[in-house]
Amino acid sequence: MKKSMKILLGIGLLFLVIGTVSAFEIKDLKVLNDYSKFDGNGYSNYTTNSHRYFCVEKLVDLDDSVKQEWFTNNTTLKYKCNPVGDNIYYFEDETFNLYGYQEVVNSDGNYYMVSINQDSKLSPGETELYLKDLKEFNKLNNLEPVSVT
Repeated sequence: MKKSMKILLGIGLLFLVIGTVSAFEIKDLKVLNDYSKFDGNGYSNYTTNSHRYFCVEKLVDLDDSVKQEWFTNNTTLKYKCNPVGDNIYYFEDETFNLYGYQEVVNSDGNYYMVSINQDSKLSPGETELYLKDLKEFNKLNNLEPVSVT
């Protein structure tokens, strides 16, 4: 199975297990120039040695269970999530081998989880690049991360 397919499968399974997402379409969502539509609500970039993936998923509700599941540390599930400022979080999911940044944004009264990640730990240079891409994506789409605490 292709590496990119494993990543999408892992992300999809995470959301199905928790049951907090539903199908959606943000109208006129703009993607950074070096990304392309990957699948559903995912966007990929193959211009570097590591593959960057954006995933945008609608949340049914931004309640305490979502906050507890996605924005706190869980040693049993080998999941870490730490704030980096401006309501953006760095996460490491060792169970599904995903590493990157995530946030929640509000668009037209709906909440969406936005993540940029890859399937291996990020180097210091990659962490800067991923955070820059996430912030540029937000600016391009006029999105502001909302507080999850």
